[in-house]
Amino acid sequence: MEPFDLTPDTKVLLALTHTPMSPLDALCELIDNSLDSFQTSKIKGDPINSPLVMINLPKRSELDKGLGKVTIRDNGPGMSAEQAEKALRAGFSGNNSYDSLGLFGMGFNISSGKIGRQTRFVTARKSDAKAIEVILDLDEIREAKSYSVPVSEIEKPSSFEHGTLIEISGWWQEGNANSKFVKKLVQYGMPKIRNEIGRRYSTILRRKPGKG
Repeated sequence: MEPFDLTPDTKVLLALTHTPMSPLDALCELIDNSLDSFQTSKIKGDPINSPLVMINLPKRSELDKGLGKVTIRDNGPGMSAEQAEKALRAGFSGNNSYDSLGLFGMGFNISSGKIGRQTRFVTARKSDAKAIEVILDLDEIREAKSYSVPVSEIEKPSSFEHGTLIEISGWWQEGNANSKFVKKLVQYGMPKIRNEIGRRYSTILRRKPGKG
């Protein structure tokens, strides 16, 4: 007999977006992955100078029009095409058992999917001539009933020598369980979000160079 193909139905990605999670937890899940990339570079003996994570949220007026993006951008080491594919695959985690905060894979799909239906993922390494761009559209995946998503090589964004950029848009419509998710995130306001991020990552932020 032929082996069973247990590839999950594409509706699984949509089901993941109903996993209980607060807006701040979703944002921090994405930040965790950036911090992990800095730690991984350090462990490999190639630390990132002046590590930086930038966060941009849409305006409330944009949300009312279905516009705007949630953006998380870091200057980490970036990824190869193979690494990016694994990072975006639901259920995959390349983390070791130590020094890791995030869970690229399942955690990424849950947090990004709760915020919006479309995620643009751009990553590049210092040695790469171009960046890799992946578009993860939950509506298209569901309609096509396929996990195959478009990937292409693009010019590196301005001031983007290396790192990873995540742009989330396509807000959930009224009536969906996540329709107010991004609005709650924006309503926190950047001052409160900065304070919460500082509180959650205070131990990491206080680490001295060379102390792990």
